[in-house]
Amino acid sequence: MPPEENIKSAPPMPQGIPKIRTFKSDAQTYMHENQVTRLEMDTKNYVSQTAERWKIPAVNYKIYAYVLGGVILLASAGYFGYQMYLGNISTKEPATEKPRAHPVFLQVESETEIIYSKADGGSLTNAIKNALGQQYKFGTINYLKIRQNENQPYLNAGEFIKIMLWSPPNSFLENLDSAFNVLVVYQGSVSAADGLNNAPVFVFKTKNFASSYAALLEWETGNAEKTNTLWQDLKPFINLQNIDPASLYRKEFEDNLIKNNDARAFRAADGRMLLEYALFNKKFIIISPSREALSLVLGRFIVLPPQ
Repeated sequence: MPPEENIKSAPPMPQGIPKIRTFKSDAQTYMHENQVTRLEMDTKNYVSQTAERWKIPAVNYKIYAYVLGGVILLASAGYFGYQMYLGNISTKEPATEKPRAHPVFLQVESETEIIYSKADGGSLTNAIKNALGQQYKFGTINYLKIRQNENQPYLNAGEFIKIMLWSPPNSFLENLDSAFNVLVVYQGSVSAADGLNNAPVFVFKTKNFASSYAALLEWETGNAEKTNTLWQDLKPFINLQNIDPASLYRKEFEDNLIKNNDARAFRAADGRMLLEYALFNKKFIIISPSREALSLVLGRFIVLPPQ
């Protein structure tokens, strides 16, 4: 083959010079296709540039909030620290209010706090007997405030009866006010043979006189559920010297009057008064193994009736 035949033929040259794309040609094409005039394009371009120039940068407000909160916190700490330095603010814990005993219903000459042991069933009875053995001026009254320890509240009426192991009818307990008084009347030796012994007086306040009185009548004789009677529950405080306790089981309470107030009395076979309770103003029940002590307390109720 001749050498000139081995030479490949060059590709054909394109007809004419291709057009180069320019911004102007693209703009003309856009104007033609979208039917937009040059004036409209210039206006849009101006508005776009102006808006970009006046665009407000975004602000992170969280940073300002944190800074402001920190400033307020530091200022508050500094203020309270300065007030504590001046002594206007106390760092001591507020003192807790101490428990208060129930108010005494009548005028008394003295008050004694009684602490008893819950583990010992006879602890409270013995504590009251110890108060009976103290020597005070004749005819004075001592109010016993009772609680288990210095950190405990004082007993209410229902708690006192339960701890004393007394067994009144439930209706008696249900109609009791929480306030009550245990008093000691000093009128002689604790073991005097003439009956003028130092004696306890138990004062309860009722919320329903009729129900409480009915319960007292039931307590006098006992019932099928409650085996102990009123005199048996208060037996530790009754002077049974030269008295056969067996003879008392056949005895009953009888109506009586003390300073023109209704009362109920329990006597021995020889007529000696062993236990009595009086009803004052249809609000208060006053119980004592001593008529003299009961009369003294009732007299003070009459002179200055409690509310």
